[in-house]
Amino acid sequence: SVHRLLAEFARSQDGKHAVLGELVDKMARECKRANETGIPAEFAPLRPHLEALAPLAEQAGLPDASDLWGNLGYHQNMVAEKHALAIDEKTYGMEHSSVALRANNLGRVLQEIGNLAGAKTLYDRALAIYEHVYGPDHPDVALVANNLGNVLQHLGDLAGAKTQYERALGIDAKTFGPEHPDVATNANNPGTVLQHM
Repeated sequence: SVHRLLAEFARSQDGKHAVLGELVDKMARECKRANETGIPAEFAPLRPHLEALAPLAEQAGLPDASDLWGNLGYHQNMVAEKHALAIDEKTYGMEHSSVALRANNLGRVLQEIGNLAGAKTLYDRALAIYEHVYGPDHPDVALVANNLGNVLQHLGDLAGAKTQYERALGIDAKTFGPEHPDVATNANNPGTVLQHM
């Protein structure tokens, strides 16, 4: 846990960049660790200290100031997406396309902060809902299949990633035609996996 006087200590270090820099570095690492859990409550005790420390780090010209602001942004985005998901589940039920959209968005937030298992769970959920609501060949299915392929690639499941990327590519080529820019972009993904394989 972080002592309640941490922010005041940071303020007292104005001009002492070595101590402030070390404090900023440790806070950035701790905030990243808390965000990677995917549980906003893990980050909550750090937030007031981060909000006090980030401006000081920025004023001092410390490069890690951007990490502090970035961690705060990820936390706020995660809280907002989780809240939106809960509202849509309550409003529309667990199998609605809006729930799939929120699950996909929250999956992207978790993937960005390194919680790949959490992201995969949410992408799997979004994919299942979209398939149920729209059928297997809808562009939203392709979007989530592409996201799932990306997280599978980062998890080291290259065969699974290739399958999802090829599925997304097939849907988009069928929907938009083979010369569409989205098809060209998606064609790169299975190629990257094949290169790694």
